[in-house]
Amino acid sequence: MDNETFIKMAKQRLFAELHPNRQMSRPNEAGMYVSWLCKIGKNNKCVIGIIGSDDYYEISYFSDEGVFVMDHYSLKKHKYI
Repeated sequence: MDNETFIKMAKQRLFAELHPNRQMSRPNEAGMYVSWLCKIGKNNKCVIGIIGSDDYYEISYFSDEGVFVMDHYSLKKHKYI
């Protein structure tokens, strides 16, 4: 899957997970942004943040299985060292 298609699908699935009773017409309207993106072989992975939130969501797509997996992270501490 190319990066553009993956990002669109990842944002749609994340929105559906966070707002199960709403539909998203445009992924960028939800305040989502991709902070990291990687493709290894046939698998895709990205980290999506939401403007105004300390939560981050790692979305992975495993093409052999045809499944998306989500991991949720919350920023607990941000410190300059």
